Amino acid sequence: MKSLRKYLLFLLTVFLLFSCTSVSLDEIEKEKAQEETQKDGDEDNTDNSQLVQLTGLGEVSASLQNLTEVPSTLSRGDFLGGMLVLDVNSVTDEEDYTEYFVVTLLSNTEWMNVPSAYAEGEFAEHAQTLAKQCREAGADTWQIPTKEQGKIIRELCSTLSSENRYLCADAKSTYASGSKVISKAGAKKRYGLRLVLEVFFEIE
Repeated sequence: MKSLRKYLLFLLTVFLLFSCTSVSLDEIEKEKAQEETQKDGDEDNTDNSQLVQLTGLGEVSASLQNLTEVPSTLSRGDFLGGMLVLDVNSVTDEEDYTEYFVVTLLSNTEWMNVPSAYAEGEFAEHAQTLAKQCREAGADTWQIPTKEQGKIIRELCSTLSSENRYLCADAKSTYASGSKVISKAGAKKRYGLRLVLEVFFEIE
């Protein structure tokens, strides 16, 4: 009888040890899974922060969005919301006769090695895609400069690279700092890109 009790006690002890070991192994597996999930999350966060840098979100956003009025003396070459003013005009909406103060701003974000509209395949749309994706200053209506805007940029912007040409006119033409020539863009060459934004302020 004693032998049977000892045997049963031995079996109970083995069972309890095995159960504890199983729980421990399960906990270890869970911890490993959590660590892997955390690593994946960290990688995603890194990618998102890179996208934020690419699109220019940040310092100039709040200062531009919080503007309720603009100085009446604002003119070409000044700065508004941390961005260079390329042009200032007044326009009237013919439907409701509302008058607007229109300010054209130059993006602080600069892309390099951008293909022109003459590039092969999907590369031809790359400059337009960048313009559509740009969210600098919280705005989503950034555009590639026209030829006339390209001329103004090269005259006013001191931060342009002197070694590169920049896209304008729907990415079909180029301008450069220190050059008076607006040239046709090449199919195989790569260029710089600075975008422009028109901001409308209602005149009361």
